[in-house]
Amino acid sequence: MRAFSSSGFKPLEIVSDGDLDGIFAVGILLRYFDSVGISIPSRFPAPRELHNLTVEDSILVELGPTKGLRFRGHNMLIDHHEGFSGIYMFNGPDMESPIAEFDGIMSVVEIVVAYLNNEILIDSSMQELIDIVGEIDNGVYNHPKARALHHAYMLNVTSKEMRQKLPEWVRTNQVDVIWKWVEVESKRWEQVQTVSAALIDSVSEVSSDIGFILVDLDDNIQQMAAREAMLQLEEQYRIVITLLGTHNKEWMISRGGIGSKSHSVDFTSLYDLLREKGLTAGGRPTIGGFQFLEPYPLANVLVLLRNVLARVSDDRK
Repeated sequence: MRAFSSSGFKPLEIVSDGDLDGIFAVGILLRYFDSVGISIPSRFPAPRELHNLTVEDSILVELGPTKGLRFRGHNMLIDHHEGFSGIYMFNGPDMESPIAEFDGIMSVVEIVVAYLNNEILIDSSMQELIDIVGEIDNGVYNHPKARALHHAYMLNVTSKEMRQKLPEWVRTNQVDVIWKWVEVESKRWEQVQTVSAALIDSVSEVSSDIGFILVDLDDNIQQMAAREAMLQLEEQYRIVITLLGTHNKEWMISRGGIGSKSHSVDFTSLYDLLREKGLTAGGRPTIGGFQFLEPYPLANVLVLLRNVLARVSDDRK
């Protein structure tokens, strides 16, 4: 393991966040380990599994201490959220030292590529894909294929099969196969757009400049449409929140996402406040998420959000 020899770390598995960025990062890592003749398993635990997950001797991709995992022994974290932008060694819950840090990196897969540098070959077609993933992870779509790739991912966001196939295609440099998959899947996006429009019409308000939408965890199409709805609602509200849960007699919320296009917004202290309340929370200054240990009534969630968002606003003044 040439690139990892300086740390003396011998990982037993790769454990990653299941977003598009994490999937690509895992694919590149697996390609590297193939090149040095080592077979390492990888997995993408669901968000609800993180609080019961203990990791040891693992490479962790975008799964830092704030995600609720229990760190035991030695682990290597590759991340670009909440003050991280590189690769770091942990001994138990404590960071020992940075192995490598990078400025101006848009995504975790770019960190992996920058760290491995000349250890593996990244051709122009794969580099284009990596650049597009960086755009998507930052909520921009400058490349004409960026939306199609993001749509294909979102249409399969709950699919374990997708998290098996896509890193394998990255691992084996099957760029043409990836784009054929994107072409087929993105054609299904019309239904999602219809649902997205309905979610936008259903928006309610936490306050005059904070809107929220409710998304049924049992409705995959709604979950796919939520991100598109948020992006459009961010043009109307300073802060937009997606609350995901189930609805019988009342809404019970399991998790949520929060985003903003306002340059005055920084959610860093919000994540701290939510964690003080017993939630898992984290992300970047203008986009992130949170999760309850148990489903929480909507009315209580709204009270909690009003309180913590007011404190964030007060801190900023």
